[in-house]
Amino acid sequence: MCRGRLTATPTFILSYNAAARLTLTVRCHSHHNVRPTLFIFPVLLLATTLSCDKGTDPTAPVPVPDDVAAFIHSQQFPKAQKPSVFVHVPERSTVGFTVQYGEPHDCFAGCFYSIAFGLRRSNKIGWIRIEDFDGNDISRFMTYQLDSTDSYFYAQEFWDKLEASHSWFYRYALLPVFAKDSNTPVEVLTRLAQSLHTYIYEYLGWLLLEHPKVLSSRDILTIIATIPPVQNEGYDRLRAKAQEFLTRLGG
Repeated sequence: MCRGRLTATPTFILSYNAAARLTLTVRCHSHHNVRPTLFIFPVLLLATTLSCDKGTDPTAPVPVPDDVAAFIHSQQFPKAQKPSVFVHVPERSTVGFTVQYGEPHDCFAGCFYSIAFGLRRSNKIGWIRIEDFDGNDISRFMTYQLDSTDSYFYAQEFWDKLEASHSWFYRYALLPVFAKDSNTPVEVLTRLAQSLHTYIYEYLGWLLLEHPKVLSSRDILTIIATIPPVQNEGYDRLRAKAQEFLTRLGG
């Protein structure tokens, strides 16, 4: 490249211009008082590394489906804000969505609003949890009616997706619904009881002890009665109550 005596040494210069072209400039110096020679080469940029189009961003928000947007609009939340999707499982036609609404509260410390969380699966849709701080009659809003066709909601795969995408909804909205619903399978109630061994959630335990299927299941009551000791007085009472129900079952 740099011709002449072996004492000539090249200098490589990379430059990037506004036309998105990378240029390699090679400046050849010699040890004589001779003007340097410039060689300029265009360098092809790989689209995967330097292109402005980087493809689909996996962290980009999922657009709210039209049917979900129409449902939210039909609920006529006062001062509803833009809804969002927090979990999307297209192969199961399942979407979890949320919308904030109403007046701002406690803005001195950072505003918060009333908020509703819903699920849509196939052609079923409704609210799972509504946290209303504006005194609205939430009974007028359409809740999701669980039935035997919603078996995917009980799948560990779905629980894992929810815990990764919106752990509050998973822990404090959906699991209590399962603990209260009379149609929840015994296997699911058993998993809920087992979760109390690794995650302190006293409220969920008391909900389970109100479920008829739990009260007739020696296995589930035993799981609750044998929760490992923790620094939580509520768990002491929970274990004692489960043991009391076990005693009543006899055998």
